[in-house]
Amino acid sequence: MEKTFMELAREYIKEKARLGDELFKNSPELLKNLSQ
Repeated sequence: MEKTFMELAREYIKEKARLGDELFKNSPELLKNLSQ
């Protein structure tokens, strides 16, 4: 089944968001630096 570009983009963004969440969970000091 062919996926549309929008479907692929949505999955890509979802995956990026998930990886970002894990990164933030694992690095509170990074979060502190960003929130200043």
